[in-house]
Amino acid sequence: MTRTTRRGFLALGLVSAAGLALAGSAEPALAAAVTVGGLQFDVPDDLRPAAAGAELGGGTWQWRGVRGTPAGAAGFMVVLARADLDSTDGGEVVGLMLADGLDGHLPGLVVGSRRSRSMPGGGEQLRLDLTYGSAPRTLRGTLLVATREDRPAAVLAVLGDDTLTAGDLATVLDSARWAS
Repeated sequence: MTRTTRRGFLALGLVSAAGLALAGSAEPALAAAVTVGGLQFDVPDDLRPAAAGAELGGGTWQWRGVRGTPAGAAGFMVVLARADLDSTDGGEVVGLMLADGLDGHLPGLVVGSRRSRSMPGGGEQLRLDLTYGSAPRTLRGTLLVATREDRPAAVLAVLGDDTLTAGDLATVLDSARWAS
């Protein structure tokens, strides 16, 4: 896959995540760990798996979970994950995902603080705070890129409305680990 193709593919996923228009899912809530490729993470009990509709990046994401609806009452949260990126460099993955947004294709995208930490199970995590949209509906959250010595890399995005709490973010992001 060429760099341009990968860049467009990843940017499509971020655009789709930020512009969700999803009706709720009838599937049961998850209370256990989710596994995507070699990545494992936990989700809140009220987050439901979502189908791979165009609203959620089509086939861009390997796992999608949602609470509420973006156009509905407060309480919206989405978790998106994929663990098949051909890279060992978190900065490269972030650059590919955000390239179109920084070129003006995601008006309203604000990239916040960036921090690194060790990844349970080995490797590194790169976390990047994001805000997208404008009043009355702004999404905010964190993008986690997990890398290790061997490919593939993984991406875990948690976005929500103003009701998204530090506890919601911690439930998902602090539980992210490489499967043994």
